[in-house]
Amino acid sequence: MEGNQVVVYSNNKPGASIMPGKVNPKQVEAVTMVCFQILGNDTTIYTAGSGGHFEFNVFKPDMIGEILGSTTLMVIVGQVFK
Repeated sequence: MEGNQVVVYSNNKPGASIMPGKVNPKQVEAVTMVCFQILGNDTTIYTAGSGGHFEFNVFKPDMIGEILGSTTLMVIVGQVFK
């Protein structure tokens, strides 16, 4: 996509009553929230990985859970936000 193209978002909800004609792009906000959740999961994975001692890392279940959670979120947001 070049810089002079316009991105068109789908309109899910009408805007505020004081601004007729305004539309709130709820899907964009949802994708942003998912991005922040994935960034938080990444921080958890990094911290858990650095907190383990030698090859015995008691945080592996947490790391696996966060990886699977992030992957699930990315799949869902990819299907919803086309």
